[in-house]
Amino acid sequence: MRKQYGVTTLSIVIVVVVLAILASASILYSRDVVSEGKLATTYDEIKQVKDAVVNLKSLSEINPESYNLENILGVFEITNIDEYNARVGMKLNSTKKYYYLGFADENLEEGIRQNLSDIFEIRSVSNNYIISVEALNDIEIFLVDGITVGEEVYYTFDEILTIYSGTFEN
Repeated sequence: MRKQYGVTTLSIVIVVVVLAILASASILYSRDVVSEGKLATTYDEIKQVKDAVVNLKSLSEINPESYNLENILGVFEITNIDEYNARVGMKLNSTKKYYYLGFADENLEEGIRQNLSDIFEIRSVSNNYIISVEALNDIEIFLVDGITVGEEVYYTFDEILTIYSGTFEN
């Protein structure tokens, strides 16, 4: 008998199966990477917004005439809580004042969005937020329309911090 050289059908099938397994694994992994990247970006952004709100509230307590939050944020006050409540997971309390920060809201004029960026000294914000600033120890930040991770949607700073910490601890 003579030895045969070349590629057999069986070896081609094995190579194709191995490549298919590797491709499916990389697709599943890349979905996780994209989801984690979006979560990290959102966490960084909401933290930046919270730090800016804390800074503004601190300034208003030190110098209330120059940094009167009612005057600064009054134009952004939400008067119809029910309309926005659906967009933040029904978490708004009707006894508090809330302000809509439409950093990325295409329905707002560019000048208004720029004014928001100037007030909070934040640039390149890609989400919209709702805030309540009752006191330095009572600041609420909500991500409008939330962020979906798996099957769950998260809206508040604390929820996003929890899911962010859980995702990147492992």
